[in-house]
Amino acid sequence: MEALEAAGQAMGPAELFKFMGERDLPGANTVERLGSILWAAAGSGRLVRADGKYAPVGGFPARRAPDAALNGQMSVPAQLPGPNGSGSPTATLQTSPNGSPPAGGIREQSSEVGT
Repeated sequence: MEALEAAGQAMGPAELFKFMGERDLPGANTVERLGSILWAAAGSGRLVRADGKYAPVGGFPARRAPDAALNGQMSVPAQLPGPNGSGSPTATLQTSPNGSPPAGGIREQSSEVGT
């Protein structure tokens, strides 16, 4: 089950066996044996099976964005939008009302307290 969760998507026995082999993950030594293990896990309620693919009952754990991007499971735009959605690659930073960019993306609050 750990290998299936690491894959991050529903897989059949052959796909999962190949995934495990490419990453040197421990597990069954044949596709048939892995298929038997997955079938038994689905029978006991630990996995769900649909269209010959298996997945964890509760779904897959949330993937961290960097991991998803590295594994090709997250689309990355070819160009990030500029100010006001212009999309210009040479766009300048949007500045705060006092004319300078906010430090760390946080604008300073006024220290004045209304009475």
